[in-house]
Amino acid sequence: MKDYGFPIGWELVQEVIRLFRTSNQNKTILLESTDFNGDELDNFIAALDGSAQNSVDAFLESREGFLEVGIAAMSAELSPNLGDGRGQAAAV
Repeated sequence: MKDYGFPIGWELVQEVIRLFRTSNQNKTILLESTDFNGDELDNFIAALDGSAQNSVDAFLESREGFLEVGIAAMSAELSPNLGDGRGQAAAV
């Protein structure tokens, strides 16, 4: 289900994982616009993918070490919904 056209819950989990697993360009955009490194992002995506959580928020509540990179990844996924909608990560 989407609130105001934004993915939520399990759909957002899947979209965040897809965004960074299917495109090195998206990963590069996020890393160039933040202070995170590739390992931090990769570890977050792997942990999120392997979790049983049905939302990114629930995952981050239980894994506070991923809070900042998780917020950046969600922002990158949600930002194109505000802009041109090209399906690319937005600089955060």
